[in-house]
Amino acid sequence: METKCLGIELQADIKRRNVFALLLVMFLVQIGIAIFYPFLPLFLKNQCGVENQNLGFYHSILVSLSMVFLFICGPLWGRISEKTGRRNVLFIGLAAGTTALLIFGMAKDFRFASAIRALHGICFAATWPILLVIAADYSRANSRSTMLGYMGMLMGIGNGIAFGLGGMLYTMNPILPFFTGAILFFIALVLGMMFLKNV
Repeated sequence: METKCLGIELQADIKRRNVFALLLVMFLVQIGIAIFYPFLPLFLKNQCGVENQNLGFYHSILVSLSMVFLFICGPLWGRISEKTGRRNVLFIGLAAGTTALLIFGMAKDFRFASAIRALHGICFAATWPILLVIAADYSRANSRSTMLGYMGMLMGIGNGIAFGLGGMLYTMNPILPFFTGAILFFIALVLGMMFLKNV
């Protein structure tokens, strides 16, 4: 029986492939979440018609909206996951996040972009916190901090890659970062369906 992976003591019936899949899903999700942040002011100006003097204000609203809905919906998704299983909630978040990223890239005005950012927050609440809870479920108490440390590390690496990748793709085609983020979310969804399990 596999009991240890990357220095993490695993719960019964959790295998190394479950852990590696979880870490990869977190990495892909983080890139998908952050890939459009580097050029968001340009997106607001060029696609949503926001004037230069208002860019900072409207940019802060878009960023804050998703965080507000993450704050509101995180506990709700947590309760649902206790009843229906973590995987089900995660899959809803990843499937909806895939769609939301594609639609956000097509926004032509600020109000529509704001509505999609609110939807992003709802989707993030069903991915970020749930992935962290799954990480805690997979690991025994004496190595839970190590597991969560790996998750945090991959979130940071994902952010770094997303910022560079998003800016590069935007210069090639403004819709490309959103399309790429949606693909990464979809890959995370498939990996989760294949390799993640409820504890």
